[in-house]
Amino acid sequence: MNKIKRLLACILITLIGTQVIAGEYTFDPYYDDSFSIKNKKVVVAIYDEARGGCWTNIGEAKSYAEDKLMLKGAKVVKYMDDAQLVLNILVKTFPYLEQLPSNCIGTLEISLEKGVRSKGNKW
Repeated sequence: MNKIKRLLACILITLIGTQVIAGEYTFDPYYDDSFSIKNKKVVVAIYDEARGGCWTNIGEAKSYAEDKLMLKGAKVVKYMDDAQLVLNILVKTFPYLEQLPSNCIGTLEISLEKGVRSKGNKW
């Protein structure tokens, strides 16, 4: 019974805290209308931090991302050293939920980054 009370308290605190943060934070994204990935060399990097067999189609996800980039005109490359841009795909599961049966709850983070080269060094 004590565990249930703790879990309920955690859920309530999370919900209240989330509402406060959402109410105070506004997201104002910056868009560069002149940016394009057309003819840019892009490599797809996948980071699998999912546990418990929650994500099993890594190769499929990478191929899908590469296909979509090519459809937009990017030149997909195999190696980081050959790339101008990196499409990072990070998948994580929540460690405290891995203990529960049949749970695959996590996050997916996607970012497109440009490396900075200095003194002849790449990335």
